[in-house]
Amino acid sequence: MLPDNREQETRANQAIDGEWRARVYPRGERPINDDWTVKPMELQRRLARLRSIKAGINEGLLHFMMEHCDLASTVPKLDANGAPEFRNGGRVFVLRRIGCRLTMTQEEIATHYAIHRGTVNKQIKTFKQHGLIVNSGNRWYEFDAALCWRGNLSICRAYQRQQRVRYGRTVTDGTTTLVAPDMVAPDMDADNEEPYDAAR
Repeated sequence: MLPDNREQETRANQAIDGEWRARVYPRGERPINDDWTVKPMELQRRLARLRSIKAGINEGLLHFMMEHCDLASTVPKLDANGAPEFRNGGRVFVLRRIGCRLTMTQEEIATHYAIHRGTVNKQIKTFKQHGLIVNSGNRWYEFDAALCWRGNLSICRAYQRQQRVRYGRTVTDGTTTLVAPDMVAPDMDADNEEPYDAAR
């Protein structure tokens, strides 16, 4: 669900020359179409905590993977009459590509970043263990949308409200610790990718 800006956009377009088209964005937000947008405060806070416990995070690899996430894309959802669908004051879109999901194999990551695949494999396990990667499947890895996003920030906010966290993680504010439940059965293979075999 994204904000319904039809009324504001109509007023804006009536106020300008007919050769131009105005778009309306929330106050203080600029449109981002093809940039990697790191959430600096949250990411640095999380990395500072991981450094303090000597988690062994390769920050260069982490940034490389985040920077190569897919560009988020959406299409409007249409009703039975072929008109855009609106619900509860918002416009309904279907998310086609997720802006915090990297579509690469471990071999491709290793080749592009010029490190050994075994190192990539170990680091991905570490990223999952510390809640940086919250979901993965066959040839893709999804980061916490609170840390990075590629695409429009309105789409990011909408996705954050419903992002599926597959791997359990612990969240603490310094006084209270909350454990997010793992949504994968214990006997399920969460990686869906062949484990690295050093003998090959």
